[in-house]
Amino acid sequence: MQNLIAMMYCLTVLMCFPPSAFSKESPISIEAHEIAEGFRPSIAVDNKGYLHAAFIRENKNCDLRRDPKPPDICYSGSIDGGKTWTPPIVIPRIPARSLGMLTPGARIATETSGAIDIVWSDVVFGQSDIFFTRSNDNGRTWSEPANISRTKGNSITPALATGSNSEIHVAWQETIEGSRNADIYYSYSTDGGKTWGKDQSFQIENVSDSQSFSASPQIIIDSKGSVHLVWLGGVSNQTNLSIYYAKRSNIWTKPVKINKSLSLVNFPRITVGQKDTIYIVWSDTDNFTTENKTNIRCAINSNATDFSEPINISDTADFYSQPTAAADRNSHIIIAWSRTHSIKDAPGLYAKISDDSGKNFSAVINLFKGNSIFPDAVILKDKIAIIFQKDLLQTNYGTKSSVDIVIVPNTN
Repeated sequence: MQNLIAMMYCLTVLMCFPPSAFSKESPISIEAHEIAEGFRPSIAVDNKGYLHAAFIRENKNCDLRRDPKPPDICYSGSIDGGKTWTPPIVIPRIPARSLGMLTPGARIATETSGAIDIVWSDVVFGQSDIFFTRSNDNGRTWSEPANISRTKGNSITPALATGSNSEIHVAWQETIEGSRNADIYYSYSTDGGKTWGKDQSFQIENVSDSQSFSASPQIIIDSKGSVHLVWLGGVSNQTNLSIYYAKRSNIWTKPVKINKSLSLVNFPRITVGQKDTIYIVWSDTDNFTTENKTNIRCAINSNATDFSEPINISDTADFYSQPTAAADRNSHIIIAWSRTHSIKDAPGLYAKISDDSGKNFSAVINLFKGNSIFPDAVILKDKIAIIFQKDLLQTNYGTKSSVDIVIVPNTN
């Protein structure tokens, strides 16, 4: 059967941490391994250093041209740092069409207890809701999907994070019934996803609480259990969106704007590092030229008050998009992004790495040459793992892709 839906390519890059700041001459030795077909991947790492991936895959039990069915949500795991992966396991779902291709797909996270969590957006009776499932046996079996949004509006683009006590935190974009505006909603569970919200009564919190448009939430939890949330906000057109941030210890702080200048921003991402330093990353067009070239920027909050002036991570403007970021408690941070196309160079996946909490970054590193989109990253004890969708060629029925894992060993 010809493929209508793109197959996914995932790349895991494992990079060494030199004893001093990274340089252009840092050695990178790449070893490649195959994962599975699919698209829109997400990656997580547990306390043992095992890797866990969630992604969307074409439903293999149908002919998409004659009998379309919703795509599968799949899980795969690796216990050897990404060299080998388990065969994809299809996550049980309600009989409805997944919005995985239209939103960021399924998101995955691990708890300190060892459990694995996945969230996604599904359409039920013409309305989209956020669903949650959990595995306690390394992804072999999964709980029955639970509807955690339960709203009258449309709930899409879920973001997922877990805390040090295995609390589960989810944020998503909510479009109120009968309205063109959207807000960022949030809920949490302290009992493994059995109940959600304050008083375990499925209460939902409106974080953005705006009269305009909010979208693309991303969430992270620091070592004290505080929740950090970032999203796009503004009127519902791209030229007027900004990056907004809010923090929740007991209650949510008032949202603050992160980007200071008028520019076209997109793809906000957030991560937390040493001493609970918060990093917010996004793509940013400085001037509204016909070329629409962008930079990748990063704002850093290391003193629990104000964020720094945004740093230009990508150095020179090009057709950059879809950044991702990951940090650890040992001063390491990676910021990676896609270059979808370029006048001078081929598309590819690029990154900068810091081993001093972002005070200094390496030169730009070309991690992969070719069509590579939707990156997601985690940091292991001595490696960095980046998963992404790699597209190979166009067919009459869509984009054909392959799944690769690339390993760069630690040379320390």
